[in-house]
Amino acid sequence: MRFGLSYWGGYPIQDWMGEGGLTFAVVSLIQTLPAKNLVLALFLIIQFFLMLTTMSSASVATSMLTTNQLSLNGDPDIKVKLLWAAAIALISFSVFLTGGGINTIKSLCVVAGLPMMFIYGILIKQIMMELKGKSELREPLTQPLVSKKLIA
Repeated sequence: MRFGLSYWGGYPIQDWMGEGGLTFAVVSLIQTLPAKNLVLALFLIIQFFLMLTTMSSASVATSMLTTNQLSLNGDPDIKVKLLWAAAIALISFSVFLTGGGINTIKSLCVVAGLPMMFIYGILIKQIMMELKGKSELREPLTQPLVSKKLIA
C-alpha cells in the first residue's frame, strides 16, 4: 500500500488504479460507501445519461457542419442527424463488441482523425477565401442580410 492518505485512514486509490485501471478504482471507491449498490446504480444511470447527451450533441454538431442549407431555426434535417447518430453508435458499438479498451479507442481516434485533417484543410481554405471575399461556392452578397422578426 502506498504511503499517503491510506496511512491516515484514506483509501488506496493509487493501488486500485494500478491493479485494474480507472474503472476498477471508481467501482472500488463506490463499494466503500454506505448503500453501495444504490450509489453504484445511481452512478451508472448518471453515466448513461452523460453518454447519451454527449453523443446526441456530437451528432447534432456534426450534422450542422455537414449540412449546406440550414433551416431558419438553425437545426439540420432530422435525417442527417439520425445518420450521424447511427454512425457514432455503430463506431461505439463496434469498439464494445471487439472488447477493446483504451488502446483500441486511441487507435480508432488516430484512424478517424487522419481523414478529418483533410476536411479541416478544406474548411480552412474556404474560410480564408470567405474572409478575402473570393468564395468559389457562391456569389458575394450585394445586399446586407436583414433579419425578419417572426411573430407567433
